[in-house]
Amino acid sequence: MKTYEDITMFNSAWFVDSVTGFYLNAYDKMQLVPFGEYLPLVGNIPFLRNIIFNIGDMTRGEKQTLFQCEGHQFGVMICFESTFPYLARRLAKNGAAFLTVVTNDGWFGMTSALEMHLSHAVFRAIETRRNVVQCANTGISAMVDSKGRIVGKIRAGKRDRIKTLVQMSSPSQLTLYTRWGDMFVLLCFVVVFCIEITALIQKRSSRKVS
Repeated sequence: MKTYEDITMFNSAWFVDSVTGFYLNAYDKMQLVPFGEYLPLVGNIPFLRNIIFNIGDMTRGEKQTLFQCEGHQFGVMICFESTFPYLARRLAKNGAAFLTVVTNDGWFGMTSALEMHLSHAVFRAIETRRNVVQCANTGISAMVDSKGRIVGKIRAGKRDRIKTLVQMSSPSQLTLYTRWGDMFVLLCFVVVFCIEITALIQKRSSRKVS
């Protein structure tokens, strides 16, 4: 007999054929929410499970999935995964023509966090030059074009639909960020670090001379 501990659970996005209703593919969320979808360190400190209750016990997905739609590939990010640039970058680099975000924002209520979450989709669109479609159960749902402009939007707490064109980007259309990621930032860090070390050495040398 299987117990709760034997069950592996994922937070997944399923791709279902709109005509047949058949399951085609799925993506298991890779970037889980700590203390929401999993309990950090519980593998190393098992007794935490007996102290802290009502915490999800999800399993992290192992790889990203590209779905096929009318000859084009697209990628999905689940909930707060849209706040991680490297996930969108990998999807675009692997051939996604556009990106989607599916999210449960109900626990935010009607706060400014809803707009903040949508703003991350805008950044991901600009970084990858990909259209981003965000679908949230309580809002805000929106369509963001490849320049970061919101061309369709459903306000929080409203039931509606967006009818707009999703532009497909070519797999070869890669931005500098998509190609190189955070290399520029790391290079800046190395340069600043070298400058600081050089200044420190010069300061110590001048003290010895004096």
